Formats: sequence, structure tokens, C-alpha cells
Amino acid sequence: MAPNDEIAGKYKRFGCKVLLVGEYLVLNGWSSLAMPYATFGGGLQFGQGYQPEFNWSHLVDFLMEKEIPLNFTDLQKDLSCGLVFRANIPMGYGLGSSGALVASLFDAYHTSSFQNLNDLKLILARMESFFHGQSSGIDPLVILVNQGILLTPENVISVNIQQESLKNWYLLDSGISRSSTSFIKHYREELYPHHTSEITNLAAHNGALIEILTQGETKGQLQSGIWKAISEIQLTIFSKMIPHQIQELWQRGLETDAYYLKLCGAGGGGFFLLYNNSIELPENIHLLKL
Repeated sequence: MAPNDEIAGKYKRFGCKVLLVGEYLVLNGWSSLAMPYATFGGGLQFGQGYQPEFNWSHLVDFLMEKEIPLNFTDLQKDLSCGLVFRANIPMGYGLGSSGALVASLFDAYHTSSFQNLNDLKLILARMESFFHGQSSGIDPLVILVNQGILLTPENVISVNIQQESLKNWYLLDSGISRSSTSFIKHYREELYPHHTSEITNLAAHNGALIEILTQGETKGQLQSGIWKAISEIQLTIFSKMIPHQIQELWQRGLETDAYYLKLCGAGGGGFFLLYNNSIELPENIHLLKL
């Protein structure tokens, strides 16, 4: 049996996503901002002898049960012909590896189009819940539309992120994979109830940073000051989400003002965000430019 040529021709590579602003606070209704990131990615393809890390038939059964508008006839035919998803997105790093797979499936096999981003986010969230039990849908949405997405308490908005405002931003590789479940539980049960004033203060700084990234600003000193404030607050209240070796690097940046660190998603491992405030970058660490 040959692959479905019409569908196979639609396969394309998708990148991953980076959460720039709003980690954890989005759980309480404050805004967050995410962007697509093309350094890592993946896509559907046909490959002989390749075994996926999950059971495709379980995924298909799940999607059918959720009444996801996909062409399941073509999808199952192509799976029987060796359809796989191949990616170089690090797993457990918060970059949306499952979101990229969901975006790829929806792009290739959807039978209904969604012009409204809110509706599209909801259907993608239902698809990605196969992997996480619960999903906001933001990861696959950012990856699918390949645009910056601002999530506010009222709406989901496509935005243009000012690249000039990201010129000093880097991803710091902790070298540690993690699961976000326990950290989210810790935030909901321990942090938010006892640090409401600090978290409210953090939300105000997050809002200012989102404004800079979406509207642009020419004074780097303004962004640097906001970054330092966010870094200080996060180091204090999110210490459990920061590995010990990263905490030492984090503190050094605050003491020298050479750079500042903040979470990139749930923390615990994966990538952290670094704002370079000096001419030279810190040595002996793995950084990727945004």
C-alpha cells in the first residue's frame, strides 16, 4: 500500500516554541507571551523501521473519541505505510515537543478550519491532552500559526514581537530534562497562597516586559531594569524551580549586573532565559541566541 500522495505532499517542518513571559502567573489569569523558535523542530514523514516513543493507535483512538476534526481514514492509511514524526526538539525542556507533533497532525489532516484563534486553541488543547492530561493549547497554537501569541485573561491575540527587543536574549541550557507537573502543583498549593503580594508585583513587571516586546522600545536600560526586578523576584519565590547550579549562576548575574536570568516555562531544568547586560557572555555555559 502506497502513502496517500495528496496528504504526503502537505507535510512540512514545524519549529518549537519559547515562553518569553508569564510562567506560572498565567495560571492565575495574568498575561503571557510566547513565540515560535525555529532552531529545533520536526515533522511528519515516512520512514521504515522507525518506532515512535508512544503508541500511535492509542493516540488515534483518543483523537477519535474526542471527535477531533481530522481525516482519520487517510491518517490510518498513512500510519500503515510507515508515517512517523521525527524531531530534534529536546524532550522535557519546555519547548513544545508534543505541541509540534499536534500542530503537524492538525496541519496535514484537519477537515475543519478555524479562523478564530480561541477556537483553534481549544481544539489543539484537546489533542495535546493525550500527552499531558491537561493542556492550554498554547504550545501547538504558537507552533501551528508560527507567530507570537499573547494570551490575556480575555483573549488570544496574534502579535508581532519586536526582534530588536530580543537582541540580548539567550536560552541557557541547564542540561536537565524535567516534568512540569510537580512544579505546577507546588505553585498552586504552596507559592501563590503565601506570596500573593510578590507574585502581583511580578505580574506588573511581566506586563511591562510584554509591552516592550510587542510595542518595541529603544532604551535598553528600561528593559534591563525590568529584567533585574523579575530575576530578583523569581529567585526568591521560585527557588524550588531552579537547580542549584543555575541558582549560583543566577545570583552571580544579579551581583555583577552582567546578565540576568529568569524562568522559561516551568523551570526545574530544560532551558532558562538569559538577558546579557554586558559585552562578554558568561563562560563555560551553553547559550543559544533567540
